[in-house]
Amino acid sequence: MAPRSKREKIYDLMRDYVEAIHVACERWLTDTSLSDKLTLRRLPAAASPWRKMMTATKPDASGRTPQDKIDAIHRPKWCVSCADGRLYWDLIGAAIRDDAETIREHLRQDPDCARLEFWYTPPLHFAVREGNLDATRVLWEAHAHQEVTDLIAMADDRGHADVAAYLRDSIGAAAVDSDLRLHEAVEAGDHGEIAAMLRGRGAV
Repeated sequence: MAPRSKREKIYDLMRDYVEAIHVACERWLTDTSLSDKLTLRRLPAAASPWRKMMTATKPDASGRTPQDKIDAIHRPKWCVSCADGRLYWDLIGAAIRDDAETIREHLRQDPDCARLEFWYTPPLHFAVREGNLDATRVLWEAHAHQEVTDLIAMADDRGHADVAAYLRDSIGAAAVDSDLRLHEAVEAGDHGEIAAMLRGRGAV
C-alpha cells in the first residue's frame, strides 16, 4: 500500500473534527434543559442552515421507538471503522433499548468497554437520557462515570426520578467506599494508592 500523502492525512483529520462537532451539537440540542427555542443571534446570515439547526426546539420523543432514536443519531466514522467504535455503537444501542443483557454480554467479553467514549459521551449517558434504569445500573456498576452530577441533572430534567435517585444513592455509597479505601491505604503506607486516590478526587 502506498504511503498516504500529507494532504490525505489532513483531510482525514478535518473530517474527524467535523464529525466530532456534529456529535457535540447533536448532544447539546438533545440534552439541553431549555424548553424554549435556542436563539443564537450572533450567527451570520450566511450560516442560515446552521441557524436553523441551532435554534431547533428540544426534540419530542413521544411516539418514537428506541430504534427510531438510534437511527436518528449520526454514526461517526469511528463507530464503523474500528472494533472499539463498533462496540461503542452496540453499547449505546443497547442503552437506548434498555437491553441490559446485551450490555452484560459485552462486559463479560470486555470488562472495560463501559469506559468507551466518543466526544466525552459514554454509553451510560444514553441510558440515563432515556430513563432506562436497568441499563443505567449495569453500566454504572461497570464504570462509575466522573460527570455524575451532569447525569443526575439530565435525569431530573427529563423526569426520570428513579434513575436520578439511583445515581444519587450510588455516589453516596461510592463516597463511603472511597473513604474506607483511602483509610486502608494510609494504614498500609501504600503511597502509590494514596496518590492515585487523591488525584482522582482532584486533590493533587
